[in-house]
Amino acid sequence: MKLEITGLNALTKKFDNLSKESQKDVNSALEAWADDVASNAKLLVPVDTGRLKGSITPQYGNGYAMVKVSANYAAYVEFGTRKMASQYVPSLPQAWQDLAETYKRATGKEFTGMSPRPYLYPSVNKFTPILLQDLKDIFKI
Repeated sequence: MKLEITGLNALTKKFDNLSKESQKDVNSALEAWADDVASNAKLLVPVDTGRLKGSITPQYGNGYAMVKVSANYAAYVEFGTRKMASQYVPSLPQAWQDLAETYKRATGKEFTGMSPRPYLYPSVNKFTPILLQDLKDIFKI
């Protein structure tokens, strides 16, 4: 799954114009966000075999951060399938609805009528306001 958080691009475009100390602060804020989101998602994700939980990893570098969930069924757990997904997904922000749409064609018995068990959205939703405030403080916005 890949999701871009809007609002960060405008701030990170200013990244190159920051002092080295401020760039370090931005990277620290991004790393903390990715670590927090990944840790919280691991607390929320349902565990059967542990494969999905183990596939949640924070990744970051100079001026970016993300949380990668690499299990091939991750989106179906997050959004549910079929009727269950169609009831849950419209309650999400548009960017998340668009992401869910890319996974909507699940087939096979293992994906029939699975209820959503959100773990990533609540984690991103919980920690993104903190990140945005940290970045606003750094950029003095």
